[in-house]
Amino acid sequence: MKTLRQWNILFIILVHGVQSSRPFMLRMDASSNALYKGTLPTLDEFTICLWINANSTYQGHAGAPLSYATWNSDNELLLYDIYSFKIFVKGTTIETNECIAVDRWIHVCVLWRSDTGYWALYTDGTNILDGTGLSTNLIVDSGGSISIGQEQDSVGGGFDTKQALVADIAHVGIWSTTMDPAAISNLANDCSGKLQEGDIFKWVLLDLNLSGTTEVLNSDICGRRFHSIWLY
Repeated sequence: MKTLRQWNILFIILVHGVQSSRPFMLRMDASSNALYKGTLPTLDEFTICLWINANSTYQGHAGAPLSYATWNSDNELLLYDIYSFKIFVKGTTIETNECIAVDRWIHVCVLWRSDTGYWALYTDGTNILDGTGLSTNLIVDSGGSISIGQEQDSVGGGFDTKQALVADIAHVGIWSTTMDPAAISNLANDCSGKLQEGDIFKWVLLDLNLSGTTEVLNSDICGRRFHSIWLY
């Protein structure tokens, strides 16, 4: 039997045209959260890419575009603080000091590989920072919880509103490889999201459990204008 939330999402899909087969985005505030119904496999490398649109004026919320918590580590994998971007892998942090809140849509990719601890940050298809030594020879564990919009202090919970993402976010994808620069450039030029489907995490509305005042809209990254619906 479907829950009230499942009926709400189906209502949006069938009546208002926000379809799982069409590009969509989430408008998130301090109470918003989107928990992935699945999990990740063990990983010795990855690429995470997403589109984000946030106000460049600090709103009192650092923001966690994506967090992955396991029973052994609440910061197993974390992208945190859109005003001074940080990358966590296995609890170890890279502080990039980059601001990805720029009052417009920006494409962001983060790469990591275990054998050398290689990491990289791309914005709009350009490699702006990289290095080595991040959690070298370690493995990202499977079986955890993925949250879009909240920083988890425990698996699937332990949220702090000051750490919540207040922004529009879309086309999140996770791949089990470290992509080459040409592939990332192609993704950054794909505002429609058609190329953004990761092999281990795809941006599919019905794969997400939404909570709080998470607003679901058709994606406007390509400059289109659509109406919106609120979920309660």
